[in-house]
Amino acid sequence: MQILYPGFAAFAVAMYLVLQSKLVPRLDVAVLAVAMLASLLIAIFSKKEWCRNIFCIGFFVLLGLVNGLRVGPSAAEQLQLYYGKEVLLSGSIEALSVKKGEQYFSYVLQCEKLQQGKQTINYQGRVRLTLPQKAKGSIIVAGRLEPLLGLRNPGCFDGELFNRINNIGGRLTQARLLTSSDKQEYTLFQQLQERLSEWNVALREALNARLGQQLGTLLGNMLLGGSSSLDDEIRDVFVANGLAHLLSVSGTHLVLLAGLLTSLLKPLPPLWRRL
Repeated sequence: MQILYPGFAAFAVAMYLVLQSKLVPRLDVAVLAVAMLASLLIAIFSKKEWCRNIFCIGFFVLLGLVNGLRVGPSAAEQLQLYYGKEVLLSGSIEALSVKKGEQYFSYVLQCEKLQQGKQTINYQGRVRLTLPQKAKGSIIVAGRLEPLLGLRNPGCFDGELFNRINNIGGRLTQARLLTSSDKQEYTLFQQLQERLSEWNVALREALNARLGQQLGTLLGNMLLGGSSSLDDEIRDVFVANGLAHLLSVSGTHLVLLAGLLTSLLKPLPPLWRRL
């Protein structure tokens, strides 16, 4: 079991080398995967401890390289050539991203295609935008593509990292809605996501209607996660008191899932139930 600790360290170092220092950009993922499988089999069936340890470490190194090579360019890197230019974007509105302002609605658009002049590319990332009217489903919008601002104070929310993780590459300014269609062919999983998103929004609106905007928003975020709709003052109070995790549903949903699975798997022997 102790070999796992240097193994995890080797995994982290290997991934860092791929993602940051770019020392191995030409390695083939398939070759690495075969070598990784071979290292694992040797580590399992070898009778000598030193041999097992060496190939176990090798397995974690190769695993780190494979995972690092799987990471492609970020959404911002894909859009870098189009910043400051007028573009057309087609995609679908993410239901949970809709926020209503005084004179506008803000959205996150899950893009499919980007057109700039006569050039069209398949862009599968996300873009932020605002529109004066409410929209949903599949849309085509025009506007000026700009990068997202990455300025922040030390120790505060890292918006640049958040956008990288959530595959958000830019923002569309002066956005104009060209076409909109509620009719969209969804897979079964996408239909489930859409329905859950609608229930999520409906529950938040019901809480706001019963409790008022401030308390309804706070309770909605504690139940369903998120803090972007809170006032800065309230958000700072949670952060200062070490209670920000209450707004991220960091463990509640896992506890509920574990409890459900435990009750469903009671007929199984203890070992299988733990697995």
